[in-house]
Amino acid sequence: MAAMTTPIHEPDTPHNDRAQALRALGALVGVAALVVAMLGVLVWQYPSPARSRVAQPAGTTSTTVATTAAASTTSAMPDDSRVPAIQADAERLRAATLGAPVAVEHLDRGGLKQLLDRLIAEDDNPAQAKATDDALHLLGLLTPAQDLETITRAGLDAQIAGLYDPKTDKLYVVDGTKVQATQSTLLHEIVHAVQDKRYDLEGTIFKSRPTDADGQSAAQAVAEGDATEVQMRYIQEGGLGVALDELGGSIGLISEAPRSGLTMPDFLQRGATFPYITGSEFIAAVRKKGGEKAVDRAFRNPPKSTLAIMKPGIWLTGHDTPTAVTLPRPTTGATRTLSTTFGAADLWAMLNDRTLAESWRGGRLAVDRTGARAAMTLVIASVRPLDLAAGLRKLLPPTARVTVTGAIVTATNAATLT
Repeated sequence: MAAMTTPIHEPDTPHNDRAQALRALGALVGVAALVVAMLGVLVWQYPSPARSRVAQPAGTTSTTVATTAAASTTSAMPDDSRVPAIQADAERLRAATLGAPVAVEHLDRGGLKQLLDRLIAEDDNPAQAKATDDALHLLGLLTPAQDLETITRAGLDAQIAGLYDPKTDKLYVVDGTKVQATQSTLLHEIVHAVQDKRYDLEGTIFKSRPTDADGQSAAQAVAEGDATEVQMRYIQEGGLGVALDELGGSIGLISEAPRSGLTMPDFLQRGATFPYITGSEFIAAVRKKGGEKAVDRAFRNPPKSTLAIMKPGIWLTGHDTPTAVTLPRPTTGATRTLSTTFGAADLWAMLNDRTLAESWRGGRLAVDRTGARAAMTLVIASVRPLDLAAGLRKLLPPTARVTVTGAIVTATNAATLT
């Protein structure tokens, strides 16, 4: 589903097919705390003369498709007559042109469901999605009563207000709901259209990487971070009044979230913010260092890991190649259903500890199946292996085992899963 969705103010764990299962998480940004967090960063990083002092929140982790959050707002949904002006602002602030008016199509919730069904079907890999779900249960990140597909789909159905699909080159806007796209949300999606025109997102930055989920998450953070950074500057240009209007819409969304029945585990909430907040910080650093040419380079040669998104200097100096780690082979008779990279952003989402996450130097995650028995192996290279091992022991289920060998931390767990 290489579509760019817009649920709530752009402020879009452990895999592509983790990527494909989890990239939809960006659309779960309908959680109000996420929106308020984004605006906290917005006001803090882009102070106006009448700046409102909003505390900057701690950030968090990854995903992999270009999704944008779309928020309910106190102002009316901008009608199509406003789109050309919004597009002009997007092109000006992004220093790139789309070359033609963006095509806009309006959907009701039924139409959105049909579109999502198509996009999900295009990406569907049931075996990989199941393996991802197994991994999250074995890591203790989902309870036995939870499953990733249900959480993801509930969030998509309830929270998307806008979506750009590079397959059709259309911006889809969802009508007839209290979750409506603001002007800045539409601008964010139009920036995705500009990116697609310039870089061919599906063929490059969102190209499937089944064995490198962390690299795919880093690439998504470039695209979402770019659109979010432009969106922040757009809101900043409008002054405090526009920012407060956007914030008012987000606060209004808080009362809607319980009605949707949507609950999202904390690690998914933290992970959903990563490509937007941390990605925008990365893009801001890259633009400051080298302007639009450097941003172009980030799209054409994206960081190899989410650690480089968290620490832009690693990529800017060309030192972003992760340490290679080796997974043990499956036991006799077992089938390896998942094998992919596991990154710093994943650790941040799991542990809610940026310092430990930044100790990451490389990592891989595997799931092996023997009938109903599933086994998980997580191997991470760290500059603080003992501290990381202690953090993992606190988080992982009691049945998990964590060992340290030099700089390598290994965590294993097994259970009978449905």
